[in-house]
Amino acid sequence: MVAGAVLLCLDVITGEAQRGPSFEVASIRPNTSGDASSGSTRDPGRITVHNTTLRDLIRQAYGVKPYQVTGGPDWLRLHRFDVVATTEGNPNQERLRLMMQTLLAERFGLLIHRERKQLPAYMLLAARGGARLERAKDGKRSFSVFPLRGIIRGTGSSTAELADGLSGILDRPVLDQSGLRGSFDFQLEYAPLSASGAVADAAPSVFTALQEQLGLKLEPTTAPIEVIVIDRVEQPTAN
Repeated sequence: MVAGAVLLCLDVITGEAQRGPSFEVASIRPNTSGDASSGSTRDPGRITVHNTTLRDLIRQAYGVKPYQVTGGPDWLRLHRFDVVATTEGNPNQERLRLMMQTLLAERFGLLIHRERKQLPAYMLLAARGGARLERAKDGKRSFSVFPLRGIIRGTGSSTAELADGLSGILDRPVLDQSGLRGSFDFQLEYAPLSASGAVADAAPSVFTALQEQLGLKLEPTTAPIEVIVIDRVEQPTAN
């Protein structure tokens, strides 16, 4: 009885995606260039994704971090695709995500469910001696992460935004436990990681840079995190 209920729940999730908003025209083609670079562009009524894995397409469609996508065959992380999709008007980000969910369900037969898992994580805390963050000076707001350059820059930004940026770099949840409230101006400069995960140059690691430059630290922990679990996926159908 329990197994039947789970299957029913999964069918409902897939059915919702299939009945949701969809692109007018969409093309999905394998990319066999061997190029490691990827990217996406968005214009009114059109979205183009270049040389991207299905795992990344799923992450973008559901608005989650890479560590929140689990399960599925190896090709989901290895095979790359080009996607060009068009629609009327200029839909907002949330509607585009729903349209991408529909596309993945239709072309890849994607079936997913959500669950909470206990995952390794970090806590962002004030280091010994206290945080050294400058209060925001004016009403300007921006937050940028440049992973290839090893820079996180915040203007009028919160420590929660910093934690979220760090989670993308470390591919692990970062929980803001600093207790700091309000907006700050800061720039963190650290050694970016190479493709192998090794430190790429002589700059300090992100852990050292946090303590030396911002008076913050990261401590390991675990936390219940919602993840997307891949239950079924197939090679894409013809355009």
